[in-house]
Amino acid sequence: AEQKEMFGAAVSKLPYIECAEGNGQSDVCTKAGVVSYPTWIAPSGEKKLGTQTFQELADFSGCALAK
Repeated sequence: AEQKEMFGAAVSKLPYIECAEGNGQSDVCTKAGVVSYPTWIAPSGEKKLGTQTFQELADFSGCALAK
């Protein structure tokens, strides 16, 4: 929730998958090895756990921040 709030209205543009299902976790998240939220997964499969700053996400994804 904290990470979503940081993105504001732009959160709708994130490739986001909701892992929580009732009292458990969705199969896609279990298969991906997600153990905490948020989990960011790069195309390479590398994972970054927990709330990240915009700079940390830019560095992780290779996406430049707008100035």
